[in-house]
Amino acid sequence: MRRLVLLWATAAAVRQPPLPKSPSAAAVREAYLYAFATYARDAWGSDWLRPVARQSVDAAAAGPLGQTIAAAADGLWLMGFDGVVRQCGAWAADEFSAGDAHVATSTRDATKILGGLLAIYVLSDDARFLGAAKKLGDRLLPAYGASPTGPPYAHIFDLREGVVSKPTVNVQNSESLTAGLVELKALAKATSKKRFAEASDRQLQALFDMKGWTFQGSLAPARASIEAGAFEDSNTGRCSAGEGGAELYAALVARGRQSNDELARKASRLAARAAVASLTFVVSDENGTVAADMLQGERGPPVFHQRACALPGFLARTNWGYMPQAVHDPDSVKTIARDLVTTCVQRALQTKTGLAPSLDQATGRVGDLRPETASSLFFMRRATQDPYYASLGYDLFRKLNASSRIQGGAFATIDDVEIGNKRDEQPPHVFETLKYLYLLLLENETQSTYLDDYVYAAGGHLLPVYDGSEVLDKANDDLRATVVVVKKIGHAVVPDDELHIADSIERFAATATSAGHVTFDENALNESYTMVAGQRPSGRPLSGTAMIAGFQEGIIPPNQPGNATVWGVSGIEGPARFVSRVAQALVKQGLPVSRSFVEDTHASLCKLRPCGHYGTAPRYDLPTNLTVSADPLGSLTVEPWMEPADAIEQFARAAAAKGQDIKRESCVEMLSWFCKRRRCARQTLREDRKAVVLVSTGEKDLEATATCEFWSPPEWCAELLKDRLIKEGVPVDSALAAGMEVRRHFCETSTCGQRLHTRLSLDIWDHDNGTVGAAACGPLSDPADCVEKMFRGSYRVGFKANETTAEASMTRMMRWFCKRRECIRPVAPAVSITHKGDVLEVKPWDEPRGKLREFAQRFSDKREPLSQEELKQLSFKVCSARPGWCVTLPKTVGVEVTGVGEATCRPWEEPADVLDTLHAHALRAGLEVTDLQLKKSLELMCAQRNCDRKKVKSMARIFFMHPGKTAGRAIQDATTKTDKVFVLGHDDRCDGLSKPCYVVLRDPRERLVSALAFKQQGGEWRGERLLGNTCHGWLMGKNLSTILADVDGLDQHCEYFQASPDKKTHCVFRPLEWWVDGHEDDINFLCFPELTTSFSALIAPFCNDTTCALPKRNPSNHSELYGGRPSSHGAALDAFARRWYSKDLELYERHCGTVKGPRQVYGNASAQEATVEKGPFGEPIFAWEP
Repeated sequence: MRRLVLLWATAAAVRQPPLPKSPSAAAVREAYLYAFATYARDAWGSDWLRPVARQSVDAAAAGPLGQTIAAAADGLWLMGFDGVVRQCGAWAADEFSAGDAHVATSTRDATKILGGLLAIYVLSDDARFLGAAKKLGDRLLPAYGASPTGPPYAHIFDLREGVVSKPTVNVQNSESLTAGLVELKALAKATSKKRFAEASDRQLQALFDMKGWTFQGSLAPARASIEAGAFEDSNTGRCSAGEGGAELYAALVARGRQSNDELARKASRLAARAAVASLTFVVSDENGTVAADMLQGERGPPVFHQRACALPGFLARTNWGYMPQAVHDPDSVKTIARDLVTTCVQRALQTKTGLAPSLDQATGRVGDLRPETASSLFFMRRATQDPYYASLGYDLFRKLNASSRIQGGAFATIDDVEIGNKRDEQPPHVFETLKYLYLLLLENETQSTYLDDYVYAAGGHLLPVYDGSEVLDKANDDLRATVVVVKKIGHAVVPDDELHIADSIERFAATATSAGHVTFDENALNESYTMVAGQRPSGRPLSGTAMIAGFQEGIIPPNQPGNATVWGVSGIEGPARFVSRVAQALVKQGLPVSRSFVEDTHASLCKLRPCGHYGTAPRYDLPTNLTVSADPLGSLTVEPWMEPADAIEQFARAAAAKGQDIKRESCVEMLSWFCKRRRCARQTLREDRKAVVLVSTGEKDLEATATCEFWSPPEWCAELLKDRLIKEGVPVDSALAAGMEVRRHFCETSTCGQRLHTRLSLDIWDHDNGTVGAAACGPLSDPADCVEKMFRGSYRVGFKANETTAEASMTRMMRWFCKRRECIRPVAPAVSITHKGDVLEVKPWDEPRGKLREFAQRFSDKREPLSQEELKQLSFKVCSARPGWCVTLPKTVGVEVTGVGEATCRPWEEPADVLDTLHAHALRAGLEVTDLQLKKSLELMCAQRNCDRKKVKSMARIFFMHPGKTAGRAIQDATTKTDKVFVLGHDDRCDGLSKPCYVVLRDPRERLVSALAFKQQGGEWRGERLLGNTCHGWLMGKNLSTILADVDGLDQHCEYFQASPDKKTHCVFRPLEWWVDGHEDDINFLCFPELTTSFSALIAPFCNDTTCALPKRNPSNHSELYGGRPSSHGAALDAFARRWYSKDLELYERHCGTVKGPRQVYGNASAQEATVEKGPFGEPIFAWEP
């Protein structure tokens, strides 16, 4: 860990401002230092700090660019912290990775880093910063050189390989058009290299030439296309000071002051015109003065936008829009600017936290510590010398310091300015905010201005002004490389020491292909090679196309290369990417893919063409499968052909579908872990999104907010909003329209069409057993999970597929699902591990955690428990062999119970069981354990690992048992609010001696009918419609009389419906006497007809004055079982019950009176015809008369 040493020195080349004497500026200076010191301690070299977790996070998963150091270094110099600046210089020389890492970045972020490096270089005269700046500047040039018109592409796919990102849409934010405009010009001055000035000048000229400037060529619409060289149509688009418009104009101001050439003068004139034209944005009402958007040529509603708070500072920097020989009233512009910045400050001070919301809407209440208001206050005070702005600035700082600063000195973004909850992030731009506030208060204190010969670039970085005497070098010998400019793609750089030209050209081509560029074809590859080969020795020729046997035509989609039975791998695509693409195509069609297939195919290709020049793993060579821990949820394995960002989002989606909460921060850390070990085409996760729509309720329009987390499919988010609105009473048509509008909005920036918002169901048939059932795949679920679950369920209920044909069956099911939903992974392979002479077998459909628990329990039963390390290794071996999310055994956890001892729960044990055992031991030893101790102990354990049971049995005051699983689970859910009632499992028994025990009684004959109907409809898995077990197959089509006439057949096919003494613990329909077990006099019995009333009254004192909802009756449909003449089945049913369940009948008669069930009253065979009524589920209700 780097130690931060603070030294004092004033040896810089530029004269530093004096140290402050006023408490206000000194307080800002101290806050700046402590915020940076916290970053240096916990996140040195990384982009951002997570101050609460004391961890780092990078903007791109592949590695950092040091955003915070670049943002803060010039401010440290301005405040006199020279020792810290020198440590930043050591970082720039030794750790800055822009030239080496395969990092993806936005051009705006990267040029701000460039500006920070240049600013600290010119201020401190430390050449180490210039070296880093030059390295970064050369890596950024492809964004400018590849541009067909001049302004840069908004994103760079790979800094090292010089490839820009392929735009997902045809337009980008207009503010990105000026990214690097000032910084590249300053870099040219610092390095004397003309290539940087040429890029800046070309960019500026292209900005002037852009089509679509509005308001007589003065204002830029918010979106633009650099390929078309035009802004968005002003008749349909939007002009906005709040979406970067003010930032674009501020860059023109800085560029206009930076040099004394015609382009600079033209930039100044355009900035002045923009200042005057921007006054049309301004609108005032009772809430203050704001800069509204211009929508389709008309001024929009007066919505506050924090980024528009940069507009007053822009007006001040243009001398209030002054232009020679133009009608000008500077005083009125000053007044408007004062009103604007005053409103910006008031919007902040009016909130609970004293921070301004990012927007005036429910979706924009984040206090993100942005610098726009602080910069406007600085420029307004500097232009007017009015201390009023310094007073406002200090008010802002005090609120910022009070609400956003956390222990240790760092600042944290506020998630909601009206609530005050903090996000765990300290964004780099907080140093820009503090820097402007410091200079504002310092200049107000000293009544002086400092560094007047510098311009303020993006990020508040101070860059020098040209004096016109600079001579720039046109030669590029310092690059020590040949550069091929490929329009719309990037720069192919061939180092002078590269032995084979083809190596560099093919690496560039492979990166371009990975980025999605299709225009760099084999012709372009050959042309690039020829251009370089004409200037220097070429080495080996290009690889050419390698031919390899494929599967069948159609495996790869027709519009992609390789759609044939013989696959041709062209020179523009790296072998590793081709193999990955083939594997992805197979998975998306539901076909099996193994690691051996991928590795063998890749090895075959590398025998046919060179592979070594693509680099060793993990970047371009075929990655290995990687497994990362995702405690407490298990682990995630990413296969070589999988994109880590996609796999992580699928993991989060699957976890959400199972009710697990997973934080975005955890997923970002996982992505960073993967991308530092292997190639990642996508280095960021999707953003969390919000959308606000107007919903018509018939009486008035209401605003509804739809939230879409990074893992959420857009259609799913729209469905949730629609369903929520309907539940809130919004008309269906209006709710549907709102859902469609939200879907349209989200689908503009996210992939749609995955059908993750619908439920899919596939009917399964077997040649021998007829109907097997249906494999259901709910919303958000991955098809491989659904297929594995279906097979797991079929084995559980007795229907076991032939294992030799299981793979083919699962493949057919996967192919069906993958035509209807995007598939991310194939079905898991089988795993077999031998450990200490025992074999752990995990089939494709098995749940790893269950198999690991059984395996560990076997050793524990032999008194040879496996160690934590052994279990960890076993879990890793199992999960690393299975793609995707793997739920494994949790870690050993323990708690200290005061006055009793330590409770340790091993991975295969349940924490609640361990605490029950501890309580029993304590009682025998005469030690007291309170309910509060037990409850807190369980909470502590369950915070560290997953718990299947969230109640400690020992805390209960009442035990409760119900013979039916459906109702039993419902009662368990109903009593979750109280720890005083515990629902016993089917294998538990109570004697009623230590604590009251209540057992529910139902007429045994009704229980038997329900059990038979339950099995006839698929048993436990009927929710999945998994019907193909032997009992179901035998019961299908039979009525009650037919079934009970063949009790041997029933016994043979339905797992012991006969409750003989040797079958009591295994029969499907377990007799009640088993639970009573000789303690009838000590047990309380509840008859089913009175259950709701009696049990509700019984547990009411434990439910905190709330109603404990009780279950409805078992929803089995009995009508199919009874058939056409239900009255004829009474004798058979009565005879069967009295033969096998006579003691249950007697027990029911003793405690519930006559043998009348809640829905049937049974008589003898000579009873008259019954009157038939329908029950709540459509089943017949029989009232027998003797």
